[in-house]
Amino acid sequence: MNDTQFRRLLDHLGLSWQEYRKVRKGVIRRLTRHMRELGIRDVDNYLARIKSSQDIRMETRRLLTVSISRFFRDRPLWEIIHGKLLPEIMSRRPERVIVWSAGCALGQEVYSFKMLWHLLGDAKCPLPPLSVIATDMNQEYLDLAVSGIYDEHAIKGVPEDCLERFFRYDQGRYKITEALKQDISWHLHDLMDASPMNGPFQMIFLRNNLFTYYKEEFHEGPLRRLTETLTPGGYLIIGAREHLPFADLKLVIIDGYAGIFQKR
Repeated sequence: MNDTQFRRLLDHLGLSWQEYRKVRKGVIRRLTRHMRELGIRDVDNYLARIKSSQDIRMETRRLLTVSISRFFRDRPLWEIIHGKLLPEIMSRRPERVIVWSAGCALGQEVYSFKMLWHLLGDAKCPLPPLSVIATDMNQEYLDLAVSGIYDEHAIKGVPEDCLERFFRYDQGRYKITEALKQDISWHLHDLMDASPMNGPFQMIFLRNNLFTYYKEEFHEGPLRRLTETLTPGGYLIIGAREHLPFADLKLVIIDGYAGIFQKR
């Protein structure tokens, strides 16, 4: 499969070449292997099978998922979450805080949030019960996230004090402590085809997912369904370089960070 053929496949599935071109080599290898397993030699036949078989279509989309992430990715965001958003949520005295990480990949975002939550508790802030819903459409990624095991390269963004407190080092790898794994539920979920997870949510992470890899004409449906699950005053968090394509979603941007929106 060459780049031209890969672009045809992306167009068929509503995906954006602009972002996939950066990671295309590994993705093309996975797709080429899938074609061989199916006994398919050319992209035309592959596209025909994708159109005729829901199972093949879903497997192809799974192979197109990208696991690129890191702990505390975009550090200014996490400083705002810790210093402003979570204290503001606590000021409403909720009975339970429910957070959704949509497209959680290998779990770094989820565990980064849990570290902040524990640090907030250290500051003598009374914390209500917490539920974190972590979803992805790739079961392999979810299994790795649940294991909570990362190599030395993956934990580079973790502050030293958090590394000592929330990880255990064993034979060249770092494993998340069991305490940090509590209050997280992991689910296989496809934003494009499935109903949203059950909320209401005080915070939803949707970073480097829908707005990065899908063409704009595919954004509206999933975004509207997802926004409906936010509580009034709840926060939608997208990538710092991403933009909301619609202005009528009752979302207002938070000053000081381009990727944080609050539901009116």
